[in-house]
This record gives sequence, structure tokens and C-alpha cells, in this order.
Amino acid sequence: MIDSLIKDPAIKQVLNFLVLTLSVSAYYSLFKYSRKILSLFIEPTEQLTDKEQLRLDRLLESGKRFHNSSFILAGVLLALSSLSGFDKFAAPFGDIVFPKLQAAIGLFILCIISLVVSDRYFLMAYPWMKIDNRRPPFDWIAMGLHFEKSLFSGFIFYLPLPIASIGATIILATDASLSNIANFSVLSMTGFGLLYLPRTIYYWNHLIEVREDHRGGAVTLSVYLLYWYRMLRQILYSIYIILPIVIAVPQWQSSQFATTVLYLTFAFGIAYIVRMIFSMRFIYRNIDKLGLKFGFPIASRHYK
Repeated sequence: MIDSLIKDPAIKQVLNFLVLTLSVSAYYSLFKYSRKILSLFIEPTEQLTDKEQLRLDRLLESGKRFHNSSFILAGVLLALSSLSGFDKFAAPFGDIVFPKLQAAIGLFILCIISLVVSDRYFLMAYPWMKIDNRRPPFDWIAMGLHFEKSLFSGFIFYLPLPIASIGATIILATDASLSNIANFSVLSMTGFGLLYLPRTIYYWNHLIEVREDHRGGAVTLSVYLLYWYRMLRQILYSIYIILPIVIAVPQWQSSQFATTVLYLTFAFGIAYIVRMIFSMRFIYRNIDKLGLKFGFPIASRHYK
């Protein structure tokens, strides 16, 4: 029955509209909340000890290593896209040989993962770099001379992603069935979405763990549950972000995945309705009163 619904032209058009709407919502929340992770940092005041400076150097060294790896992966992908007779890619380990489409997607995903890990190390080091009084800059070109405000730093850090997107676009464009996703803008947006996803999840997870309001102060039970809803929603949103990648891999183009997307779309609709109901004043006020039993305050100065 599900398969017949998915194949129905009218149902398919409605689903495409819903998926597009949810994808836009997913990107909006990603770009909005991923930047707020910087607000969670505590500004250190005391100077670093020798051991702390060594640990800071190790963090930056690890971040630089993964960032350089993303450049290498993007460069390999771009080089493969220039080969006219490129049909298969032999892995440097074992006897595994990947068809060109799977190789392109695999290298593209690895490039994104390397950037995600590099970004994580950089964020761990970021607040401590401000009080590092050593004058010579660290040997990581992505930080530039003024890592806090330099547009050059941001451009260099994210540069592997557009390079990898160009290479993947050229390779995928050789398959006519992938004409809808063999687009630089589509792959770039997918890459940035996956890059910002860990930041957003960490932001909500931190507020949940410390039970703090994103504006400061203790959080009520209703807002605590709202943060759980937003974090889980963002995790489920990721399935819409990776749709172009899933479509590009033949083995992933199955009715099971389409069925999963259908169920998730209905689940989002139900979750949204429940969220709207629980946002009614008389309901969330009763939830806040219940929160007293679990150590939550009954009211917040931000949510009266």
C-alpha cells in the first residue's frame, strides 16, 4: 500500500512539496543555531600555564591535520573528475574497488567528515586562543593573522567543501539519471548542512545537560522539553539534508528509504501539532508546576 501511495503522481507531488518545506526548515534552524554555539563559551581570564599551552597546541595541531586531510580529499575528487576514462576507483587499502559514483560520494562524505572534526577541534581551542600571549601565529593558514574576524580565515577553512562539490558535480553529471542533483549549489548546501549539524546538536544538548535557558538562567520543565524536541527534530531533519547523497547511490535508492521519508514526514506533522498544543499557556504552566518535583523552577524571567 505504501509503495502504491509513493508511486501515485498526486501523492508524490504532495510529498515533494513537504520534503522541500522540511528541508528549508532544516537549513533555517541549522544556520540559525549553529552560530550560537559561540555564546556557550566561558571567557577565560587567567594566563595559560606551560602545560595548558601545550594542550592548546595539540588541539590546533589535530584540527590542522584534519583540515589538511579535507583539502587532500577534495583535491583527489577534483582530479578524478578531470579523467575522461574514469570508471572505477581502487581504495589504497585492501582490494576494494568502488564504481565512480560511489567513489565520488564517498570522497565527498569523507571531506565533510574531516571538516567536521577539524571544526570541532578549533571550537575546543577557540576561547583559549584569545588569552594565548605568544606572538608568533600558529602554523595553520586557515586561522590567518586575525582568526576572530578575518574573512580570509573563514574562506580558507571552508574552501575544501566547494572544491569537493565541483569535483562531485562533474562526476555525477555523467549519469543522466542524476541530473537533478548533479548541481554545484545542491551539493554545496548538502555539505554545509552536514557540516553545521553537529554544532546545532551540541548547542541544544548543552542546554539540556546544564538545564539552562538559552537567554541565561534556570530553565523550566516546559522549556526543557522544548529543547529536547528541537534537538531530536534537528537529528531527524538530517534525513532531508542527505537526500541528494542518498539519491546518488544506486544501492540506497530503495522503496524502503522512500517509505522511511514518508513515515518521518507524517511524524513531523504529528510532532508539530503536539508541540503547538503544549505551547498553550494553561498547558505549559501546568507542566512547569509539575517540574517542581524534578528540581525545575516554576517560572522563568524570560517566559511568564
